Amino acid sequence: MKFVHEDNADKEKNYLHLRRYGLTRPFNWIIDRDRDIFLAGISSMMPERDDEYLLKWKKMYIKVFTKRRWDASDRDECQITALELPRNLGEIFPEMLTVLKVAFISWGFKRVTLLDDAQIYVCDRD
Repeated sequence: MKFVHEDNADKEKNYLHLRRYGLTRPFNWIIDRDRDIFLAGISSMMPERDDEYLLKWKKMYIKVFTKRRWDASDRDECQITALELPRNLGEIFPEMLTVLKVAFISWGFKRVTLLDDAQIYVCDRD
């Protein structure tokens, strides 16, 4: 997978379809245009709060909630604390998790961990 980090651009708002989540633009994102996959930072990005991301993969939208652990010089570990999954994700969950980890590593994190006590929410939207 080849992810590219892009800064905000108004022309991207329609591509990301973030209006369905009540958002007009992400903070920033990485994208693999060939595979139609993106990971967008959609809230917080503040050290004292959890971050929220939106992964678009296989025409599905997955909300990802994370905590960050930082070392003094760089992003250290991204800890996934919760996922909001579409009901139709089913048996492809391991494949989605691999894509998600690759995306976060491409974002610049050294390690990505799905916490043992991570909350998994299932919803009816695609």
